[in-house]
Amino acid sequence: MTGAGTPLTACHRSDHLISGTESAKTGLTSLPRIHHLGIVVHDCRQAARSLSAVTGRPAVPPFVDEFEEVEVAGETVSFSLRLSFLDLGNLMLELLEPLDDRSPHALFLRRHGGGFHHLGFRVDNLSAYDSRFVSRGMIQIVNAARAPDTSHWVYYGRARDSAGVIELMKIGPESDALFDRVAKALEQAS
Repeated sequence: MTGAGTPLTACHRSDHLISGTESAKTGLTSLPRIHHLGIVVHDCRQAARSLSAVTGRPAVPPFVDEFEEVEVAGETVSFSLRLSFLDLGNLMLELLEPLDDRSPHALFLRRHGGGFHHLGFRVDNLSAYDSRFVSRGMIQIVNAARAPDTSHWVYYGRARDSAGVIELMKIGPESDALFDRVAKALEQAS
């Protein structure tokens, strides 16, 4: 439970997500309920403290995640981010601090100074959405298959540094394990 009494599992577990459904008119699969809002920040620790104070919700203590051999705009790169999460009950905030200059988050921070970066959705099938986004003029900015865990996520947007990116994260044991760790950290912080 969070400090406000909202069960954490309502926001992070795949069995509580609303599944995407196919539209009879368009044949397109709709996105499920939003999982998180990604915010790029200069200082993850400070942002987590500030947002926790403002919202009255605990933040996950910031941690570093290494992303190895990630396809970013057609190039293979490795990068590091400091991350934190806040559970707002029906939505999570993901705070992302670039720790090097190789991630799309670092480019976004340089060009925009931080702020809203992406909407995150957990989905069963990543490829079901590819043609939908491409047909609307979006490109795949990031394709991350993380070995050996195979946690898989992709970013779609109009440009590599654009705000309004869509993140799709494949539902599976690896992403469930991540959000189980986040839930435990939030419980300990409250």
